[in-house]
Amino acid sequence: MKKIQNLSLSVTIALLVTACGGGSGSEKKDSPLNPSPTGNISHNGTTYDTVTSPLTGKIWLDRNLGAARVCQSINDTACYGDYYQWGRNFDGHQDSKSSTTRSLSERMNNVGSSFILASNSENKYDWVHTVDSDGSQRSANWSKKDGTSVCPLGFRVPTLVELKAELIDMASDNKQAKSAAYNSFLKVPFSGLHAYVSGQIGREGRYSYLWTSSVENKRSFGIQIFNDGESQFGYEYPTFRAEGFSVRCIKD
Repeated sequence: MKKIQNLSLSVTIALLVTACGGGSGSEKKDSPLNPSPTGNISHNGTTYDTVTSPLTGKIWLDRNLGAARVCQSINDTACYGDYYQWGRNFDGHQDSKSSTTRSLSERMNNVGSSFILASNSENKYDWVHTVDSDGSQRSANWSKKDGTSVCPLGFRVPTLVELKAELIDMASDNKQAKSAAYNSFLKVPFSGLHAYVSGQIGREGRYSYLWTSSVENKRSFGIQIFNDGESQFGYEYPTFRAEGFSVRCIKD
């Protein structure tokens, strides 16, 4: 794992806690903590709004994919959302209560609705057997912005660089890590993960894992955020593709 670097680097990780701004008279300014929604978007049975980053100006969905609402507290389970295996489409496996199977898929689409467990080191803990070993096809799938992949029309799964640019390294004061994540404009919940070995939802309330579309060799990249008595707050996280992580979409 590579530790997230400080703000002095060219690629900044930022989770920003700012005070609400205001205007005078009829003028109104959005607050980075509670920005005004800029749209109303329905996709795969869930309706989302959007938020604009005060750091980069990028537009994001206001919650994790599949979440019933924007977080109302740090451990609000209604805002946890779904848990996707990397590069996989919306097919039922992302539901926290989905069934599980130990049969690896021989293809990337129409693979059923079960969460695929992986315990065979031969395939590097992937949910597919031999296809797309370098991850390029699934990275391209999650980069689609035509509404046929996991994100709504006009949106896609962010790259590692894009997601890192919205998150701040809180290593200097990890006691504030949870509140910083929750109070950021992204309202990041500590939703844990869907474990690729046991098939259980774990680390809820302690860790957050967000997928990106970025890939390197046999592993794909996510961001891990935690406050569990550790000395660091965030990592870029090269990990196995069978893991079930949260997804937050960015507007292209």
